[in-house]
Amino acid sequence: MKRIFALVLSFAVLFSCLLLPAGAMFDPTPVYQVQAQSAYIVNTDTNIIVYDKDSAKQVPAGGLTKYMTVALLLTNYADHLDDTFQMPFAISDYVYNTNNADMRSNETFTYREAVYAMLTRNANEAAMGLAYTLSGGDLARSSLVNVCVTAWGELPEALPQGLRRGAAEEGDVVFLVGSVGLARLGLSLLERASSPEEAEEVKCDWPEVCARHLRPKPLAREGEAVARFALRHDAGNRIGLMDVSDGLARDLPRLLASRRSGLGADIALAEDILPEELLRFASDTGVSAPEFAFEGGEDYALAGTCPEALWPELARELNAPALALGRVRRGGITLNGRTPASAGFDHFAA
Repeated sequence: MKRIFALVLSFAVLFSCLLLPAGAMFDPTPVYQVQAQSAYIVNTDTNIIVYDKDSAKQVPAGGLTKYMTVALLLTNYADHLDDTFQMPFAISDYVYNTNNADMRSNETFTYREAVYAMLTRNANEAAMGLAYTLSGGDLARSSLVNVCVTAWGELPEALPQGLRRGAAEEGDVVFLVGSVGLARLGLSLLERASSPEEAEEVKCDWPEVCARHLRPKPLAREGEAVARFALRHDAGNRIGLMDVSDGLARDLPRLLASRRSGLGADIALAEDILPEELLRFASDTGVSAPEFAFEGGEDYALAGTCPEALWPELARELNAPALALGRVRRGGITLNGRTPASAGFDHFAA
């Protein structure tokens, strides 16, 4: 009896399936609303178009910025198009409600896939994520006008990618060219001024830190000197360098590529090497001068790593204050023997 019942049930299910139209069995229409002017989805196994929305309609191609990003990629990474990158954590939020290809944060893509995406009108996140991956990026959020200026130039043939992050190895020297914490202090003091007259008084009482905030001086020549030194010693892949824009606390893990490499550093920042105005502020307010300087941003300083054997000669060639901050090691970052009180400035913190 059970066998007969199972057989009858099987015939019933089969008969009901045969009566259903094919579209009811599989509807390829996306469950979300397609915002693009035209689109189609192809089954790459069968080459059958399973979704079509005005696919014959002519629309403008990708913007000039995307094409310039593609040109730079093909010029410098044509042999590495199948290398992969992970979409940075903030990109999806940054391009929300703009033209995008739904390439989400923390997903992995090849350079080739990003190129294909950038040939369309959308895919803003493909261009931004790839640029951030290859060059370090410039991400910010503002309710007002946001202006970004890019300077174009050429690198020497012997140093085609410049001096980059992630060159450090255990035992390398972590060094600083310039000073840190002054611009942060200048901004903090000026923000407290309630009138233009009071701001002028702040400038008179704190001239060095206000000047560092209002009239910063990029250490371009010093950066070039480090690059020439690396070329002369054939150490382009062993000397790392970056600007300190978000403070040492935030930028040192980037310099060391800590997430990928697992490297950290023991950093020593003594009070006797810090500027007088910073020490005066720390004394007046009770804050830790080394921690304040370590967290400061917009310093226009340079942070770098190099093999210990090369550091004495490199330090002599730099025409600016240069300081060995510590040594690279496995693990996290310490400041004066302790875990730093803060991870530094976060552009995307609420």
